[in-house]
Amino acid sequence: MFLKQISDPALAQYSYLIGCQRTGEAVVVDPERDIDCYQEIAKHEGLKITAVADKFENAPLGILTAEVSR
Repeated sequence: MFLKQISDPALAQYSYLIGCQRTGEAVVVDPERDIDCYQEIAKHEGLKITAVADKFENAPLGILTAEVSR
């Protein structure tokens, strides 16, 4: 299992990249709008982001899901 906490001090917010090295899949929890950091980390760890979960429901989740999953 891979777990990375990503912080945004400006927003006092944390997001998480959780992945399985066996399957190569990952999920982003509570993503920020700038998705580049998640894609870079996933690529570095050999993971593909396949899902996004936003517990606050304050972001356009469908757009982020499509962008992050590329």
